[in-house]
Amino acid sequence: MKAVAKCPICKRELTTDCKGCIDLNEAPHMCNGRARTVKVQWYIIDSREKGDKWGSYEY
Repeated sequence: MKAVAKCPICKRELTTDCKGCIDLNEAPHMCNGRARTVKVQWYIIDSREKGDKWGSYEY
């Protein structure tokens, strides 16, 4: 099972597993043509552990 979110800049998909292991997903996206540092944030709901996780990347 995958948790899927869209990159707010280029609209492609970001994926991670349903445990919310964001550290394993080292570089979800490097958007072409970016002129500044962008923070990408997405929300994962883990149905097995009934826990909510936040993930974010700055690049």
